[in-house]
Amino acid sequence: MASSQGKIGYFEWARALGALAIVALHVQVACALSQSLSDAHATSLFVEAEILVPLTRWAVPVFFMISGALLLDPERQMGWRKVGRHVWRLALVLLTFGLAFCLMEQAFDDHALGLAQLGAAVVALLSGDTWDHLWFLYALIDLYLLTPLVRPFVAGASRRELGWVIVGLWAMHCVVHTVNVLSGEYFVYLSSLPYALVYYLAGYWLHRYGRLSRGVVAAGLVSVVACMVLYALPDDAGAGVVLPEHAFMLPYAAMVFLALKRWLDRPVETHPVVALLADYSFGIYVIHPLFGHVIILLGHPMEWPFPLVQVAIFVTGVLGSIAITWLVRRIPLFRGKI
Repeated sequence: MASSQGKIGYFEWARALGALAIVALHVQVACALSQSLSDAHATSLFVEAEILVPLTRWAVPVFFMISGALLLDPERQMGWRKVGRHVWRLALVLLTFGLAFCLMEQAFDDHALGLAQLGAAVVALLSGDTWDHLWFLYALIDLYLLTPLVRPFVAGASRRELGWVIVGLWAMHCVVHTVNVLSGEYFVYLSSLPYALVYYLAGYWLHRYGRLSRGVVAAGLVSVVACMVLYALPDDAGAGVVLPEHAFMLPYAAMVFLALKRWLDRPVETHPVVALLADYSFGIYVIHPLFGHVIILLGHPMEWPFPLVQVAIFVTGVLGSIAITWLVRRIPLFRGKI
C-alpha cells in the first residue's frame, strides 16, 4: 500500500521502528564497551543483550531489504546517473559525519588536534576504519554500484529462479561463514559477492512475492532462538552469529519483513511520531552513537542510577539526532541527503 505521498506504508513503519531498534541496541553496546559500566552491571548487560537479539537485530537486514525492494524494481528507472546520485549521498555523509567521527576518535586517542590527526582520520575513513555502525554505509555503496548489473537479471528471472539464487548465495556465504566461526575451521567461501546482496535480493523477492506463512514464522523463530542460545555461549564463542553475515539472520529478518508487510502496510501520515521517525531514520542511524559517547565519556555515568544512564543515552540519541539532522538539512549541500 502506498501512502498519499507515494511511499510504501510498511517501509515507513520499518524505518521508524528500525531506527528505534538500532538506537536501543547501541545503548547496550555503548554500556558494554565501557569498562566501568560493564564491570558494575555485567549481569544486566548480558540479559539485555539476549533480549535485544529478537527486538533489534532485524533492523539492519530489513534496511537492506527495503533498499533492494525499491531499487531492483524493474518499473523504477535506475541507470548509472541515478546510482551516482545515491552513491554521492552516502559519500557526502561519510566525508562529513564519518570524517568528523574519525577525527574525534583520533584526537581523543592522541590528546591532540592538528594536521597529523586529520591525516590519520582521512586514512581511517578511506580504509573503512571509522565508527563501527558506519559499515552499513560502505555496504550500501557496494550494493548501489552493483545495482545496474543486477537489475537485468532480476527483471528477467522468474519467482523460482530468483528464489533459488537467493538461497544459493545465502548458503555459499552466510552458512559457510557461520560454520567457519562455530567450528573454528576455515571452509573456502563459494561466493565472493557481498553478503549484503543476499538481503538486497531477498527484499525485492519478499516485497513482490512473499507472504507470512507458518513455514516462514517457524523458520524465523527457530533462527532467532538459535541466535540467542549461541550468543550466550561462554567466552563469546557464538557472539558473531547475531550479525547479518551469518546464516540465522536472513530467516528471522524475512519473518519480520513479512510481518510488517502483513500488519503495518498502512500510511503513516495519521501517525505523526512514526512519520517523523521514518523521515529522520537515516539521520538517526548516522548520528545517534555520538550522544552515547558523550554521556559515557563526559557525563560521569557511574554516579547515576544505571537505568537512567541508558534512558538518557536512548532519548538523547533519538531526539539529538533528529535535531542535528533538522539543522543540517538547512544547509543546501545536505538537502535531501540525510
